[in-house]
Amino acid sequence: MEDNILKEDLSKNKKLTPELKKKRRKVLEINLFIIIFIVVYMFGIKYAYYTVELNTLSNILKAISVVFLIFSIFKFEAGYRKDNEGIFLTGIEILIIALISLFMTTLINVEEHIFSSIIYGICIFTGIYYLLKSFVKIRRIRKEHNKQISDVRKIIEK
Repeated sequence: MEDNILKEDLSKNKKLTPELKKKRRKVLEINLFIIIFIVVYMFGIKYAYYTVELNTLSNILKAISVVFLIFSIFKFEAGYRKDNEGIFLTGIEILIIALISLFMTTLINVEEHIFSSIIYGICIFTGIYYLLKSFVKIRRIRKEHNKQISDVRKIIEK
């Protein structure tokens, strides 16, 4: 009888708590939103490449790059003030997007198929990076849960 109760308690503890499920879902939603944002941004640049004059596109990309740069500086400051590595990492990611936008000003002068290939490459790399980042964060949430379970098992054994 006690053995069945113990097995039932352990099986209940293996399931993620609603808070951890919500945290996992939030991680996935945020990273999917970022992937969608960057893909839309890159295809917006590709669309502008065909519709806007290249000098105008270059100026627009420089302005967008400055906006991303300012935003990344704010993230760096927030991460420093709160001593939060996650916010600081977000600042680095935004800085990379700003640099990509800035380098796109020189890439718009290359041939059309090379420019398209670069856009697709950035989209694929971004998708892979953020999916791996989601996987790592979800794995960390799972390890945190397993660590809590192991404490429960020790208490049950005593």
